[in-house]
Amino acid sequence: MKQQGLIRLSQKDQEKTCEVPPEIEMHIDSFLGQLSNAGRAEKTIQAYHQDLKIFFEWLLSHYPSIRSIHDITRPQIHHFFGYLDRTRGNSYSTRKRRISSLGLFFETLVHDRVLDAQENPFPDFKQHPIKQKNLSKDQPVVYLEYEEMLTFMNSVFKRDDKKGGRKDWMKARDICLFDLLLSTGLRISELCSLTVENGHDVIVKNLLGVVGKGNKYRPIPISKETHLERLRDYLNKRPAEAETDALFLTKSLKPMQPRDIQYLIKTYSKRSNIHKNITPHKLRHTFASLLIKNDVDIRKIQLLLGHASISTTQIYTHINIQDQRDAIDKLPEW
Repeated sequence: MKQQGLIRLSQKDQEKTCEVPPEIEMHIDSFLGQLSNAGRAEKTIQAYHQDLKIFFEWLLSHYPSIRSIHDITRPQIHHFFGYLDRTRGNSYSTRKRRISSLGLFFETLVHDRVLDAQENPFPDFKQHPIKQKNLSKDQPVVYLEYEEMLTFMNSVFKRDDKKGGRKDWMKARDICLFDLLLSTGLRISELCSLTVENGHDVIVKNLLGVVGKGNKYRPIPISKETHLERLRDYLNKRPAEAETDALFLTKSLKPMQPRDIQYLIKTYSKRSNIHKNITPHKLRHTFASLLIKNDVDIRKIQLLLGHASISTTQIYTHINIQDQRDAIDKLPEW
């Protein structure tokens, strides 16, 4: 299990590489080892490790004085939950999984008597005065209406550089980035993993090859000249001196991370005066809603979104309920 090893802070959270304190690292390794001994699949163990990595990256960047498991407090964990939602823009299902991973980690520490039950900083939702809402796939999906999407993109097209710190290639990047999100429905992790080679492949083959969840490959057609032209423009302007093959770059020529894109979304949401809480995943919802409203078969949408089960895709079918009502209203009286 030593492959799990040290967790180091991401560049965006803290410029200096920082090791997790040895005492905390020991408990992480013990937890992952117990999962392995219990017969959990390697991919499951990796998912738990990734969730803990994200937590401790964030925790140590905000509370660098923490040296021990005993230093972690409940308010810090609540702060982390807010980060997953508002800053990282994780979907409800992703937040639920990451919270569950963290809860199991602390529950194991209590079971192993590393922590007393009353020391466990993980929230006891059953006893919390604010009742947890029972969210499910029946909850309405938040997305941009077509006119809102046009308004959003218009703010990207027309953004001026009033302070003189924005390079020309950055505007081309933003146009290409949001054009791709809205025309392909990519997950934020998939967008961040795109390379320059992926971009050139689209120009040549009119096809974007994406490796999504579970390392599953799916091809997404991109054939409209408008989308291809925006990609060409960005590829031509992308700084040649960048020392990474990542397609989308920050101002400092580093690969863009999910929080960089979330920041851009907030910027353009404010500029376009859209009051919905837009996240990268809600732009994915927007892509799906446009397909549903244009009567695209749900199984085709499932393939484009990379859903393993069609039941996941069916959360979007409520979107056209008004169209169905309008159709029913046209029935003659009898």
